[in-house]
Amino acid sequence: MSTSSSVPLFPSGVRSEELIPSQAGEPAGDKESYWQVVQHTLAGCQGTGGELVDWHHQWRRSSQRLVQLSAAARDMAEQRDAQQLAQVLAFHLAQLLHVDYSCVHFYSNDQPDTSAACRGSSLCEPQPYRSLDQLIRRALKEHRLVREHATAALAQDCLHEALVVPVMGMHRKVIATLAGANKKLEAPLGPEDIQAAVCLARMASAAVDRARLFQRLHEWSQSLEMLLSFNATVNQQLEPEQLVRQLLENATRFLKADGGLVGLAVEPSQGHPPAMQCVGHWQQGQWRSWQRRWGPEEGIPGFVLVSQFPYFANDYPNDPLADPELAARFGIRRSVCVPIKNCQEKVLGFFELHRREGEAEFTWLDAAFLESLGNTAAVAIENVRLLRSLEARNQEIKRLSAQYMHRLEEERRSISRELHDEAGQVLIGLKLGIQVLSGLLPAEARDAQEHLQRLRHQVNEAAARIKELATRLRPPALDELGFEAALHQLAAECRQRMGLIVDVHIQGNARVPSEAATSLFRIVQEALTNVSKHAGTNKARIHLTTGSQILLVISDQGKGFDPSQRGQGLGLLGIQERVKLLGGQLVVHSRPGAGTRLEVRIPNHAQDTHSVG
Repeated sequence: MSTSSSVPLFPSGVRSEELIPSQAGEPAGDKESYWQVVQHTLAGCQGTGGELVDWHHQWRRSSQRLVQLSAAARDMAEQRDAQQLAQVLAFHLAQLLHVDYSCVHFYSNDQPDTSAACRGSSLCEPQPYRSLDQLIRRALKEHRLVREHATAALAQDCLHEALVVPVMGMHRKVIATLAGANKKLEAPLGPEDIQAAVCLARMASAAVDRARLFQRLHEWSQSLEMLLSFNATVNQQLEPEQLVRQLLENATRFLKADGGLVGLAVEPSQGHPPAMQCVGHWQQGQWRSWQRRWGPEEGIPGFVLVSQFPYFANDYPNDPLADPELAARFGIRRSVCVPIKNCQEKVLGFFELHRREGEAEFTWLDAAFLESLGNTAAVAIENVRLLRSLEARNQEIKRLSAQYMHRLEEERRSISRELHDEAGQVLIGLKLGIQVLSGLLPAEARDAQEHLQRLRHQVNEAAARIKELATRLRPPALDELGFEAALHQLAAECRQRMGLIVDVHIQGNARVPSEAATSLFRIVQEALTNVSKHAGTNKARIHLTTGSQILLVISDQGKGFDPSQRGQGLGLLGIQERVKLLGGQLVVHSRPGAGTRLEVRIPNHAQDTHSVG
C-alpha cells in the first residue's frame, strides 16, 4: 500500500519556532536554555496526566527529528562532492527514520550514476533488493512517494516495509531517490516519519543540484585541461605511434574508460591488402605489448577500416567481432572503436576504448568526441609524415650535393694534375726546343734570335699561368703539406695577386678531417675573395681553433654591410652550402662601417677519420 498523506511534524498548540534555539548551541529568547523552553512549554499545557505524557513523547520525537534535520542540513551544506553527499543523505535518512537499511541514488539522464547505502549507522554497499529496486523504479516513473508494508515481494527479500521518496529538481524532474526499509521499532513507518523523509528530500534537492553544478565545473575544468593536453600533444610533432598513444591516454581519462587499443593503418604492398596494426594496449595506467594485425573486416578494427564508421560493442564478450582473449584477460564489457580519417576520408588508424562490467555504456556523444579527436590526430599524423618526407628529400639533396662537391674536387684535382703534368711537360719541351733552335741559328740572325727570345718569354708566362691555374684548382700544399701550410700559402698568394694582407692565427694542432679540409679551404678562399672585392680594405684575419669542434673565423675591418637588408651573393650562398654539408653552422656578424666577421663551426671527427694537418 502506498501513501503520500501529510501529517504535521509538531503537536498541536506548539509552534516550531519555540522548539528551535535562536542559534545552534546558544540559549533562546532571554538567554534561557533549550530545556528551559521545554519546561515552560510543558507547564503551559493543560490536560490529564496521560494526555500530557503522550504529548511529551510526541514532542520529544518531533524535537529529535528537528535536531536530526538540522544536522542533515548542516552536513549537506558542507558537501560539494556528489558521492560524499549521497553518503551523508543515506546516513541521515537511516537515523531520521530509524530504519535498518537506507540507500540513495543520484540520476543523470534517467540513469543512476552515484549511489550510497547505510545499514544502521555504518555505510555499506547498495544491496540488490529486487523489491526495493522495483519501488524505486515506480517512484521514478510516477514522480511521487511510494510506500509498501508487509507485501509478498518484500518478504522475498526479508523486508517487511519500505519507503521511497523522490527528490525533485528543476522542471519537476527526479534527480535522486531516498529509500529506507525495515523500521527498527515495532511500530511501522508513520505519517510523521513520512513527513520527515519528505522534508529531507526537499532539503536535498538544492544540495544535489549544487553538487551536480560543482561536478560539472570540475568536469569542465578537466575538459579544458584535456584540450590543452591534446593541443600540446599535437604540437609536439611526435612520431605517429607516440602521438596516437598519448591521445588515447588523454581520451581514456576524459571519457572515464578503463583502457583501450590504438593502432595505425598499414598501406597495401606486394599484393597484401591494407590492414590495421596495433601499436599498444593501455590498461591500468600503463602500456602493454599487444601484437595484433587485422585485415579488412577482421575484428573490430578491421571492420572500421572498411566501414569508416564507429562501432559499438556494449556486450563485448558476446560480440562476433570481439577479441575473446582480450575480453577474458581484462574483463572488458563495453567497447567503442572509431577510425582516424584524414580530409580525403582515408583511414589512418583507430581508437578503441574499453569499460568493464557495471560501468556505463558508450554513447554517440563519446563516439563524436573520439571522431573529433581522430580528425585532429589525422592532421597531426599527416603533418608528421609530410615533415618526414621533406626531411628525407632534404637528406637526399644533401647527399647528392655532397657527392657533387666531392666529384667536383676530384675533377679539379684531375685537371690540376693534367695541367701540371701534361701541359707543363709540353711547355717545357717547347722551351727546350726553342733553346736548341736558338743555338742553331747563326749569330748574324739577330731578328730571328729576338723572335725566339719573345717566344721563349711567352712560353715561360704560359707555364707560370698554367701552374697558377693548377694551384688554384687544387693547391698541392693541401695534399702534400697539410691544411695549415695550405692556409699560409693561400695568404701569400692573396698578398701577391690581390694586395690583401692576411694574418693567419692557428690555435691547436690544426688537424682536421680530410673531407672537411678541402671545404674549409674553399670557404677561406671564397671569403678572402669577397674581402678583396667588397670590403674596401687591404687587411684580413684568419683564426682557426680546433678541439671537439672546429671554429674558423674570417674577419676584416672594412665597410661591412647589413645582413638583413642585403641580398646574399653567390659567394656567401656557396659558403653556407658547404657548411651545411659539413653538418656545421655559419654565423655572419656585420654592420655598415664596422667590418664583417664570418664564424664557421663544424664537428671535429679527426680522431675517427683520416685527417690533414
